[in-house]
Amino acid sequence: MALLRRRPPSEPLDQDFLDAAADLGNDRIAGYSLYEDYYDGTQNAMLTDRARKYLERSGIGFVENFCEPVVDVYAERLALTGFTLEDKGDGPEADDQAELARWLDGVLQRNRLDGKQQTLHTNAILKGDAFLIVDWSAKLGIPRLTFNRPDMLKACYCDDEPDTLEWVSKLWSSSASGPQNEAGRRVMRLNVYYPDRCEKFFKAGSDAPSAGTGGWARWQDKGETSWPTPWGTAEEPLGIPVFHFRHKPLGGTYGRSALRGVIPQQDELNKQILDLMDILDYQAWPQRWISGVVADTATIKPGPGELMILTAAEARAGQFDAA
Repeated sequence: MALLRRRPPSEPLDQDFLDAAADLGNDRIAGYSLYEDYYDGTQNAMLTDRARKYLERSGIGFVENFCEPVVDVYAERLALTGFTLEDKGDGPEADDQAELARWLDGVLQRNRLDGKQQTLHTNAILKGDAFLIVDWSAKLGIPRLTFNRPDMLKACYCDDEPDTLEWVSKLWSSSASGPQNEAGRRVMRLNVYYPDRCEKFFKAGSDAPSAGTGGWARWQDKGETSWPTPWGTAEEPLGIPVFHFRHKPLGGTYGRSALRGVIPQQDELNKQILDLMDILDYQAWPQRWISGVVADTATIKPGPGELMILTAAEARAGQFDAA
């Protein structure tokens, strides 16, 4: 894959391309939200008014949630414990490999990857996608690994090599200050990651729809003296520092949620549980009827241990049988 050329700072920006890079796809984002709602138990179970009174007294919506364990049991089986490097030679390179393995293990520990990977695996299984971005921490002197939500990033794969990333964009709202935003106002940020560089942009407005199209300008973080931010060199690029974790992409750009086939069954389960509760509720306190009696219905309140005598010759009484 040929690297896309660096854009000179004096060259006008391609606003159409930047708008496309900032378009994360409404359908994809809506899908992530749906799967997350079902995982959290927000499933809009169809309760009757009576059932809602005693099932949601705590203020928490009632569901018989099996989506959460479906994802969690799967995610708990995935764990990265460290790196093992193998060198087939017997020379001093073997010692270098062992030293590199120890260094990589130290990077993982200092990034607290033990807890971070659980979040990453859970999101990849739940939503179908998760992202890990690598950059350099000047403070720590090591690579920094950061989990990113899939609703903030867009991946573009090469047509000639479908498994090779061509570029990745990240869109988010930020009030961070910089040379172009000294007042720290709310702006939209857009980073586009290439194998050898990161191009950073911004525009006014706290969200993309209200900001409209176009209007992107170059952004530099504090302390940066060049644009774009290099990541290796054009001759020796370090590669796109974004790792896209996909669950069963089946040849597509994005993965598929493990809940894709579970949600209809979850809806059916909620319905069965609620139907059963309604049946038990009405059978435990059968509905009775009286006819042929002239009386104020407010005074007719049968209860356990009470006897009601009907004196009218045409009076009849009974109860509805369970269906």
